[in-house]
Amino acid sequence: MLEMGYYTAGLVSQFFEVKRKDFMQMFIHHVATVFLIGMSFICSRTRIGALVMLVHDFSDISLEACKMAKYLKKTEAANVLFGCFGVSFFTSRIVLLSVQCSLQCDCRNAIHCKP
Repeated sequence: MLEMGYYTAGLVSQFFEVKRKDFMQMFIHHVATVFLIGMSFICSRTRIGALVMLVHDFSDISLEACKMAKYLKKTEAANVLFGCFGVSFFTSRIVLLSVQCSLQCDCRNAIHCKP
């Protein structure tokens, strides 16, 4: 619920802050995130929802640091931080998330199903 509040606040606060180039992308991101968190609770899939939030928040740290360096016109630091983001994005969202989601799926029931 805290995570949903955070993204809802981010969604609302965008309209009161200085407009940035990525306004529409962040707006869509926040709407989709609030929807997915809400559906995770509604469908009683809180374990997988919490896993997705943890994995996504892990790589967001270096992305936010990269954006701060870019706003401060520290190009070299921004490039290094973007490289860190790329590595953390790949390992957390592509590798770890796919492995954990495949382990969390209800494969045992699918094996015993008869057509």
